[in-house]
Amino acid sequence: MLVMKLALLAAAAALKQKPSCDGWRCSPGFVRNEAYHGNAGTSDEQCCDITCSGAKVTCPAGHVMKDPHKPGVNATECCSATCASVACAYPKTSWPKGSPHLSKVSTDPLDCCQDSCAAISCPTKSAHLPAKLSSPATSPADCCAPTCESVSCPNGFEHVKDKLSEVAGDGQKCCQQKCGDLSGEHGFQCSQGWKPLGDARSCVTQPCNDMQCCMKTCQVYACPESYVSNPAHASAWPADDDTCCQKTCQIHQCGAGYVPGSNFQRNHTVGEASSVCCDKTCSLHQCSKGALVPGAGNITGGSDDVCCEPSLCALFRNLTKSKNTGCNFQDEGSCHGMYTSVNNTKLNKTEDLRCTWEASLGLCRLGNTKKPEGCRD
Repeated sequence: MLVMKLALLAAAAALKQKPSCDGWRCSPGFVRNEAYHGNAGTSDEQCCDITCSGAKVTCPAGHVMKDPHKPGVNATECCSATCASVACAYPKTSWPKGSPHLSKVSTDPLDCCQDSCAAISCPTKSAHLPAKLSSPATSPADCCAPTCESVSCPNGFEHVKDKLSEVAGDGQKCCQQKCGDLSGEHGFQCSQGWKPLGDARSCVTQPCNDMQCCMKTCQVYACPESYVSNPAHASAWPADDDTCCQKTCQIHQCGAGYVPGSNFQRNHTVGEASSVCCDKTCSLHQCSKGALVPGAGNITGGSDDVCCEPSLCALFRNLTKSKNTGCNFQDEGSCHGMYTSVNNTKLNKTEDLRCTWEASLGLCRLGNTKKPEGCRD
């Protein structure tokens, strides 16, 4: 037992003789840590903590190293956020680059942000300049500008309603043209052939045009098909078919005894009477001798030469030509309704003669009734 005690005492004495951290002096880039007091050691690694500068820590943008002698090996341990890292919420804005406020160690918006122009109250008939909304607020004069409401529109123009609260700029967007007055001196000027409505109304769509502001006169009125413009009414208004247009023969219905003109151009002739628009047919003609030709209502004409034929032509037109030469071999019933062709040797031509029944002989023979020339067969 005594021997064991002596061994322990010897070991303790030997330990006391080893160098400890109490006497170690930390090198630059290291710092003493009291937690290592009494530890055996003779190096910075054993007796000291490395500092932020010793570890060569680099702080990210918007952060600074407040104490380079502080123990630490990374940005989390060594760096503190400054106002430069703060994203200011609208209508606040960051301080301008180079401002000493940005280097302040803080993330509190009260420390790091300032009012922008958006936070400024603009005077009546003025509004924030869009380009300066995020700029630092200085004064209404720097942040605001007159609106379209402050612009005086010239005669014949009016404010654009949805632009009243916008910054006017040069004023070009603030006013729009109206329809003109009856004098035609202000507002929209009607084109040739149009007459102003005269009530200086607003134009539904811009730019103003004749359809919104003016009435057509007959000068520019488009007559419907089958009508033509009436030159005597060129300046008349309001324009409509009855005022501006005249009927043409194209829509006229020819009366009894008339047919449409053969010349197409007559369809564009102004007129509403058959005597103007149509040609007479032979059905209206009175023959001086003879009778009207068949289909007289379809033949254009007004003379005997065109419209008339000998009266006997109608008789022969209702007879049947004999299949045999001459009239013989026909019974009484057939004989009355037949004719035959014979050769006139004296005149050297063929003539048509009506058959006749000779009752005393009971025979069908040639009669004396001859088909006249000039029949329209």
